[in-house]
Amino acid sequence: MKITRFSIGPAALGLLAAGLLSSGIASRPKLIDLRKQQTPLRLQTRSNCFIHATVAAMEAVYKRAGYGDLDLSELFSDTMGEVLFLEYCQMDGPYYTRKMRVPGARERETPLALDHAMTVESGSPCMIFGIPEERYAPFPPLAGLPSPGLKDPYWSNQYNVSAYNLDPQRLPLSALTAPLYYRIESIQWLPKDSAQAPEALEEVLAQGHEVIWDFKQTGEITGDVWQYTQPADPTGPGHRMLLVGYNRTDMRNPYFIAKNSWGPTRTPGADGFTYISYDYLRYGEWASYITKVEPPRPWPGFKFLGRWSFESALLRGTLDIYHLPAMMEKVFKDNAFLDETGRIIQDRRLGAFYRNGDLEQAYRVNGNISDSFSTVPTNPHEPALT
Repeated sequence: MKITRFSIGPAALGLLAAGLLSSGIASRPKLIDLRKQQTPLRLQTRSNCFIHATVAAMEAVYKRAGYGDLDLSELFSDTMGEVLFLEYCQMDGPYYTRKMRVPGARERETPLALDHAMTVESGSPCMIFGIPEERYAPFPPLAGLPSPGLKDPYWSNQYNVSAYNLDPQRLPLSALTAPLYYRIESIQWLPKDSAQAPEALEEVLAQGHEVIWDFKQTGEITGDVWQYTQPADPTGPGHRMLLVGYNRTDMRNPYFIAKNSWGPTRTPGADGFTYISYDYLRYGEWASYITKVEPPRPWPGFKFLGRWSFESALLRGTLDIYHLPAMMEKVFKDNAFLDETGRIIQDRRLGAFYRNGDLEQAYRVNGNISDSFSTVPTNPHEPALT
């Protein structure tokens, strides 16, 4: 193995002394390399490194469980995290607040499925619902908006948002009817300081877990080993990679091994992986690892998502199903969203119904989904969730 040597300055020596020499380092191997347990390197197609690293971790856990080299769909998680999200937080300028808003029956209540709007974090989409293999979710490249932009009043209407999100050209039917879906059951978050602590990340890797690592994208990243060069800009861009090992057989040149979603590197001996110095960890923001995945299974509720022509003895019209009930329960609980009786709001949303196809006769629809779905049309002027 050939690695470009670098000089350890005072800052790095201080980090090593505080983070390694004073820890229980002797009890851990000098080298942990989980590269052989990884699926092939991928190249992200959008600004979605956050989900690529998480899905890479999922694939590794499933591979160790005997499922082989899975290629799971990052874009399914990315897209569905938007399609299924209900936006009930009031905004303070560009920032979400914890105060709930009640959208009207015609008003937009879901985001547009455009790249990602950071409505979901870390493994959240992959924990709320399962994701299929890539071959069942061939999402096309992002298409341009048919009107000037997201601030255009056109997008304040849920009907128009659903027409975009539920378009089969953007949401392939095969992605909603795959035979199996793969899901994270639990994730362990490390204390925030651990994202910058070599000994803490070593400990997780030595136990055989990959580390999902978030950091500020700063420093020197063009060489064979990424280097810390200057303090991070708090407002600067972030990135996420999957740490799959470490090597401190040469204490003058220790480094972590990372699976990056920018494609393979040309670093000698790295097999396309990325090397980052121990000192570079000072850019760390968050760290987590998957503790358990769910056995793959069908997810029958997905097949009902879409725009339907609905007709019964009493009603006819257009039924948009753009949400699966209970998927926002954790968000409502975490934000302490309460109804008029002071109870945590239950998520029973299915979508919206437009009587006789008339957009002026809009109704929110609550209900549940099993092998078939039952709906409860609600008054267009009542609170969004009841």
